[in-house]
Amino acid sequence: MSSRDPRRVDSAGRAVLAAGQCFARGRVILLVLGSIATGSCGSTVPPVTLASPAVSVAAASPSSTPSLQTFRPSPTPTVLELNREAVIDNLVNPEAAVAGFGSIWIPNHRGGSLTRVEPATNQATEIELGVSRTNNIVVFGAGSVWIGVWTEPDTGMDWLRIDPTSNTIVGKVRVLGRGAFGAGRLWIHDAGRLSVLDPRHNKVAQTVTVTEYDDETGVAYGDKAVWVATSRHGLFRVSPKTLKTLARIDDVSAWKVFSDGKEVWTVDEANGTITRIDTRRNAVDVTLQTRGAVFGRIVGETLVVQGGEWLTIVDIPTVSIVAEYQLREGEGGGYPEIAFGSLWVPNFEGTTVARIRWPLK
Repeated sequence: MSSRDPRRVDSAGRAVLAAGQCFARGRVILLVLGSIATGSCGSTVPPVTLASPAVSVAAASPSSTPSLQTFRPSPTPTVLELNREAVIDNLVNPEAAVAGFGSIWIPNHRGGSLTRVEPATNQATEIELGVSRTNNIVVFGAGSVWIGVWTEPDTGMDWLRIDPTSNTIVGKVRVLGRGAFGAGRLWIHDAGRLSVLDPRHNKVAQTVTVTEYDDETGVAYGDKAVWVATSRHGLFRVSPKTLKTLARIDDVSAWKVFSDGKEVWTVDEANGTITRIDTRRNAVDVTLQTRGAVFGRIVGETLVVQGGEWLTIVDIPTVSIVAEYQLREGEGGGYPEIAFGSLWVPNFEGTTVARIRWPLK
């Protein structure tokens, strides 16, 4: 980058675009909006919008080299009040909404239970787990629902196996960490250790050390690999066959990692950024700045990122933020879900999950 290049760079040497600037990469023009969208450094083109968003950004193309794309937030963000179909109530600190087995599953964090919602009727059934608290991760595999729970606050943690045909607990394994299901096994990571749970026997079959201890970690299964995220040590790709680390991506602070089985993204909660991982090169593809990022869901070609009172909508094919919405006061805080024609938004500090028609119009 020459001294006359108008772009700024971050500490890693990646380009940071200011509003109204653009530059060519091959035949693709990358740009960041102020109040208008521009094409080939001058021609005006309409911005990409979705349901009166707080922010609209023109499409950006992924690159073979990492890039940081930023945008200028709108001074008058849109409050998400539209298309509210239903409210699921009488919950206890609902921390997530997760779709599986034809239902929405909601862990009641301080209630120590799991609520199952039938989308056709919005009827809710509470499944008592007999524990102090639940984790915010619910996964599905081997014909079962799996959820992490604490028998007592901040002490021993178990993973419970629930039969979705009877809503009863059919297994319990003492193991601590966040989980993901893939390759026929449940993968649980905590404090640098990755455990493999064999659902045939409801036992931990093996545990390996992936990295050093880290307070903020996550795990996901995508592109035929296990991904272990850490905020201080980077992102690790682990072979599900050998449990050996295949690659380490150390130029990303990965507080959490999530995948739909193909796409792999990480979240840096401290800086409010989300990063797409190029799984072919085992490297950072593109990092996007948001107003707030804690966790995300991938549904088709759309990524929805939750961060406090904000929902960020990302178009995956163009790797671009197309909209941001501000939740109504007192809502949000839990992990959202898109399923059954709706966006499900948990209010972690309250007792409700809002059901909002999707796509947002």
